[in-house]
Amino acid sequence: MEASRLSVFTYLQPVLGTLLGIFVLHEPFTRTLAIAGFLVLAGVLLTEWHPAWMADDEDESEEALA
Repeated sequence: MEASRLSVFTYLQPVLGTLLGIFVLHEPFTRTLAIAGFLVLAGVLLTEWHPAWMADDEDESEEALA
């Protein structure tokens, strides 16, 4: 399996674990849990998101090193 596809499942693991805890174990869904989950997913998005203009800068820096 490609690493990019595997990473999607890796990021979904905590989300699915939380949902299972809520629905199967009847854990409470609190505001703090929602905020923490949002912050974690936002951090993952920020680290994995590569806009087109950012990719151009990376290509130029690699050419400068060569």
